[in-house]
This record gives sequence, structure tokens and C-alpha cells, in this order.
Amino acid sequence: LKDKYSPRSKVDIDMNFLTGGGGGADGGDDNTSSPEASKNEGTATAAPTASYFPVETCRKLGTDASRAIGLVTKLKEAGAEYDLELPRLVFAGKQSAGKSSIVRALTSVQLPRHYGTCTRCPIEVTTKNAPGQPWTCRISLRITVDDESGGQYSPPVIEECCVLQEPKDMPEQIEQAQRALLERVTNGTNFTSNVVCVNIAGDGCPDLSLVDLPGLIQSTENKDDEGDIDRVEELVRTYLASSETVILQCIASDEDLENQSIRKLARDVDPEGKRSIGVLTKPDKVDAGCEGAILSILKGDKYPLAQGYYVVRTPKQDELNKLKESDANVSAFEEARSIEDDFFRSHEVGKIFYEHAPERCGSAKLLYKLSSMLQAMIDEHIPAIKRKVETVLAQTESELKSLGEEMSEADARMELIELARKIANSSTEAIKSTTRDKSFWRRTVEIFEDVNSKVNDTSPMFAIGDKVVFASLLNLDTTPNGFLRESVTMHIAADEFQAIVDEAHSSNEMILSPIQVVGGMKWQLQVGQESGNLAVRLTALDMPADIQNIGVVMDFDTKNLKLISGELARTETTLMTGCPSQPKLFSWPYNGSSFFIGVSIKILSYTPLDVTDRTYHISEVKELIENTSGREFPGIRLNSSAVCQELIGETVELWKDPAFDSSKTMHNLLRYHLLGADAPKSAINQCVHPRYKKLKRVVHSIITKHVNRLEEESIQQISKLVNMERPPFFALNDFFLLDSRSKFEDVVKMLDLNRLCDDEVKEVIVSTLSFLRIKQKVFVENVIHLLLHHCLGTFEVECERVLLEGLGLVGEKIKRKSDNDLLSLFAEEDEIYFRRRDLQQRQARQKAAVDLITSHLEDFEY
Repeated sequence: LKDKYSPRSKVDIDMNFLTGGGGGADGGDDNTSSPEASKNEGTATAAPTASYFPVETCRKLGTDASRAIGLVTKLKEAGAEYDLELPRLVFAGKQSAGKSSIVRALTSVQLPRHYGTCTRCPIEVTTKNAPGQPWTCRISLRITVDDESGGQYSPPVIEECCVLQEPKDMPEQIEQAQRALLERVTNGTNFTSNVVCVNIAGDGCPDLSLVDLPGLIQSTENKDDEGDIDRVEELVRTYLASSETVILQCIASDEDLENQSIRKLARDVDPEGKRSIGVLTKPDKVDAGCEGAILSILKGDKYPLAQGYYVVRTPKQDELNKLKESDANVSAFEEARSIEDDFFRSHEVGKIFYEHAPERCGSAKLLYKLSSMLQAMIDEHIPAIKRKVETVLAQTESELKSLGEEMSEADARMELIELARKIANSSTEAIKSTTRDKSFWRRTVEIFEDVNSKVNDTSPMFAIGDKVVFASLLNLDTTPNGFLRESVTMHIAADEFQAIVDEAHSSNEMILSPIQVVGGMKWQLQVGQESGNLAVRLTALDMPADIQNIGVVMDFDTKNLKLISGELARTETTLMTGCPSQPKLFSWPYNGSSFFIGVSIKILSYTPLDVTDRTYHISEVKELIENTSGREFPGIRLNSSAVCQELIGETVELWKDPAFDSSKTMHNLLRYHLLGADAPKSAINQCVHPRYKKLKRVVHSIITKHVNRLEEESIQQISKLVNMERPPFFALNDFFLLDSRSKFEDVVKMLDLNRLCDDEVKEVIVSTLSFLRIKQKVFVENVIHLLLHHCLGTFEVECERVLLEGLGLVGEKIKRKSDNDLLSLFAEEDEIYFRRRDLQQRQARQKAAVDLITSHLEDFEY
């Protein structure tokens, strides 16, 4: 044995491995003739020779295949397999079909070998030729699925196990790695889809990438394990489905192909069999005289596949042990080849296979076929793979771009200065209303109108008989006799109205006058037709806020139009906001080309919307007057003055809450404009990228503190304004006061109140309401100016400085931040941080893949 299988040179081994030669260093042995020559000479047995794969062909294939397969290996090393499917060999078959032995025969990788099922997870083997480098094996785990929760890891988690320097250590270490995966399985199964990765590199190693899968199960010993049958089948199906997979259907020669489930699984995903190869193992178990069935398969007569079948004889463990006992220096590779060569040379069944189908016999021929198939698949698919990786690279770069550029320490300071300027500009634009978006200013005006309304609503009301006198009455501009100072009018073309009359189905159609402001209210006339007559209605569109309805007299002036029989030009009615009056009917047709309608309105009565708890009846006013009486000078009563001061003082105290509310609302508006989390156009959302949540929190805190301080100061200022309005009262310029008194006196006359109350009560009513009307106007304007100048104006002026100081960019030296501290403000949330790192890693490996493929295509030489 030692002489026959003595070590040979590396070149001899490589060439003999591809050509299928056996024996001595020259690639042959004592019988080196071809099968044809042997037959001519009457030789009974044809020995294996190198004639089926000429040396030059093998060299050409070896160079091209090594180059193509080496590209895939490099792509895997770059991590490209995480982003796209790469060409690979997958060994699949039932339990104990000899898959692991074939892997060893092709790659010298020694996988664990035991009786029964020993492969319980995918074992991915990658071998790489590294000229001049010693043999090394790196074993790792690739975790793609959490076997406990079922969650997916993307990218997979890689756990390094060990690095080996001796091939003999592989079986034990691979078995330990597989055990480490299975220990994590908690769902009751004995298998896992997570992968043991075996990466081998060394001088003379073939460039290959293959996967050994768990064997398909037909039955289980325990009923509880029956679920493993479907789990393994699904795992195998998943691996076979990829169009980049060469499928090796491993089937024992002594078993019926009809009953092999691997054939159906492969046919389902590869109907034409273009990427499937049948591998018949254990040919030594075929009984003599039964070779014909195997030969018909090898020749393609039965169970045809586009790529055909190969038969291989891998050594049994006891055979390897005997060889090692005879010579410890004999390599595993040579041992396997010698045993296989001997089988096809001298075994009564093996030599029949070799005689009739020599190109289909032996691991060397299988390796040659696999190398050529992989080379062809890679060369065919590499342009598409390049386009795909370029596509996913573009997607990755787009995702990275969507996250924004990662901040550098050099840019952090300038970015923060620019941020402070942008937020300050945003507040200025909103406050000064210099952009197309006027929403902030419109809301500001609403706040001012609201505080004015609420302060005015604090005025007392005075109930006199069935009449109520209150401040809003002066908002209506009437003459002393109660008429609004102008009439509500409109002109209409006769043919325009005639069109309405002519269209019977349009009887509800109206002609509306322009909206007119008369007497402090908005009015509109409506002209329609009823039964062929002209109908005029009057609508009050806008009354003072605290008036529910008004009693009016309407005098209609229509020039040439005539009222229908029974209608009067004057009508007394009650009007509510938005409700048209009853129609006034005029005869139609009309001979002129146009006509005029005018309505003069006299106010008869008012009904307040709500009678507040500050409504004083005459009896209560008289009681107040009596309570302030003393030793007055005969004929002179000053009690009304004291009552007025008391009523005005009570009212002034009520101004504080609406003024405080306006300040709170104004500052909340400012907060929302600057910091509104749910406002897409808020300054902080516009100026701070969502990924900088720490910076957003810091800016939010700085602005919030500043606005809170301004709000506290404004509350203090409003309190001072209220204090200034308390008694004693004084008015240096009494022009407006006298004008207000005059208007209230007109109201009293108009409502005919003189007969219901004495002069002293009337004086209290007129003086109190007149003075409050002036005081309220002054107070509200002061509050508005305070909010405008102190709240908005001060913030606008101080915003940028406050932000720069708060961020540590300016101010006292001890409070200024270092560049590293400023950069920390741009720290991204964990989710974004890890997403960016993942995308950067993905981008790096995808760029590397594009570069490798581009280089491969550019450097090709025939």
C-alpha cells in the first residue's frame, strides 16, 4: 500500500483529480490504455485513464472555473450573499444517502459521520485556493432566525466558533458548532435553519461553495418528532428554490428512485432539470447482475435529467482507518481517490459501470461537471447579478440619504449657529406676518378680539321694567329717536327679477343685496317671488355678541313699486341673527327697467343673550344709593357717585381673568408655532431633523424656559394694569366720556326709561356704563400692547441670543461647550443609529460586490 499510494507532487494530484487518473505520478498505472484499446486487445477490464478529459481541456477548465468560482467566493467574503443570491451547490437527499461523504470527496472537508441523521442544520462549506498559504479552517455560526421567537435577523448574526490548523479536528468542531445551534432550539424540533459555516483556505484547495442539508425524513421513531418531517422538507425546498442553486440529488444506488422524495422536490423547482444533477452513492451495495438498472440511469434511458447522473464510491470509515493505520502520512484526499479508483478498476460491479459509462464514474468526473456547471452559471448570470447589486446599492444609498448626512465635529458648531438663526427668523416672520402664511397673525387678532369681548362682557346690566340696559347698546349707532342713521338699500333690474318669475320651478331663487354695515350691524335684503308677487325680506347678519334679538320697526321705501292690497309700508317685528323677516309683498309686473328698495330701521327693544348675575334691578340700585347716604348738604346728593365707583371697582376686578387668559393663550400660540410636536410647520419640526431627538429636546427646553419667563413677566405687568384701573378714578380728557354719556342718555330716552326710574338711578346707570366703556377700551388696548411688545416683540428680539447661550455657543466662558459636547447634541436615537450603521455596512459590501464583478468582467482574458 505504501508503495502504491505514496505521496505525489501537488501538480500531479490536481491534474489527476480532474482527469480521473489513478496510480503513479504519471497519472496512470500498470494498465494505461484506453477502453477502446483494451477492447481491441481483448482485455477483460478497462482501467481508468486520463483520456476522457485531456490535460489541456482540464487546464482550461481549471483556470476558467477557478476564476469564476473564485469570484463567488470573494463576493461571499464581501458579504454580498446577504443582499442577493449567489451560485452554489446544494447537496440534498434522504437520510444516510451519503451527502456528507460526497462533500468530503470533493473538498476534503471531514463532516461528522454517524449512523442515522447527523446533519441537523445546513452546513455551508466554502473552499478557497490561497497559493503559498498554509491550510486553515474557520468555523462560525450564521444566525438568521431566532428559534425561540421565530423573528428574523437582518443582517444575520455571525458568531465565530474557532480557527483550525489541522483537518483532523474538523469533525469534532463542526459537530460542536451544530450542537451549539441546536441548544438554542426551544420549539420542540430537532432541526434548525440556522447555518454552520465552514470556510477553508489554503494552497491547492479547490474554489467551491456548497451546502450540505439535513437528510429528508420518511418516518420518525417517536410520534412527537413527526413534525420534523415537514420542517426538514420545507428547509430543503427553500434552498432548492433559488435559480442560482445547482441541485445535487444524492440517492443510494441500492434504493428505488421512484420512492425518492428529493426527485419530486427538485422537479417542483427545476421542472426541466437544467440545474439538477443526480449523484448515485454506495454503488458497492449493488448486487452482481443488477447493474443494468444503474447503467440505464447513467445513460439517461431512465429518470432522465438534462445534466445526467454520476456514480461515486466514497470510502467507508473502516477503509479510511485501515489506510491510516498502514501509513499516517497518506492524505485523506489520496486515500479517497485510491479507494474509488480501485472500486472502478477491480470490483465486479464497479468495473462494469466504468466500462459502459466511464465519463459518469468517479468523484473527479463529478467535480469536473460541477466546476463546469458553476462556471457556466456564473458566467451566464454575472451580468444580471451585477445589475441587481447595482439596484440594491442605489436603494441603500437612497435610504442612507433619507436619514440625512451624519454630523461631523467640525460642522456641529456652525450647524447650531445656523439653527438658532433659522428659528429666530421663523418667529420674526410669524410675528410680523411677512410670509404668505398669515395663520399666526390671524390667530393673534382673534386673541385680541376675544379679550376685548370678554372684558366688555364684565359690564353690569340694569333691568328697568321689561327693558335691560347694557354697554353693547352703544355699539348700535342710532339717532336720538332710535332710527339707524342709514337705510338698507338695493337696486334691481326689472328683467333680472322677471327671469325669476318666469321660471316657476325656481320659485325659491333669490336676488341678494350686497352686505351693508348700518348702525354697527351687518344687513342684507333678499328679493324673491311668491305667487307672482315681489317679496322683500330683511336679515340681520351680525348683532352685538351679547344681544339675542332686537325689536324693530321697518319702513319700506320702494319708489314706484306698489304694495299688494292689505300690506302696510311700516312693519313691527323681532329680528334674530341670520333669520330673515317675514316677506313684504309688492305687485308685479312693473313697467320700469329697474326699481329701488330701501328700508329704514328703528330699534324698539333689545333682549340680551344672557342676563348675568351682575344684572341690577332698580330696587337694587336704589338700595345701593341708600347704603351710601350720609349727611349730605341740603339739596345736593352725592350718593350716585359712590355707587358708580363701587360698581366700576367690582367690574375692574373681573378684567383680570380674561386678561390673564389672553396672555396664556398668546404664549401657548407662540409655543405651538415654535415647538408644536403635531404641527408639521412648527419651527422646531422645520429646523431640526427628526433623527436629532436629543437636540430637539434641548432646543425645546431652551425655548420653553424663555417663553415661560416672558409669560410670568406679562402676568405681573397685567396685574399692574389692573391695579392702575382701581379707584380712585380720574379722566383728564373727558371728551370721550361726555360723548359716551350722551349716547347712553339717548338710549334711555329711546327706551322711554325716564318714566320708570328717577334721576339718581338714571345717573348711576348712565355714569357707570359711560365710564366703563372708556375704561374698558383703554385697559384692553394696554393689554394688547403688552402682549404685542412684551410677549411677541421681546421674544423676537431675544430668540437668537437665548438659543445661542442655551446651546453653549456664546456667553460666559465657563458655560460654553466644547466641540465634542456640541457634537453630542446630534446623537441619533438608537433605532436610527443602528439603521445607519446597517445601511453603511450594506453599502460597503454592495460597493465591494460591484467592484469585484466589474473587475472580473474587465479583466477576462481568453
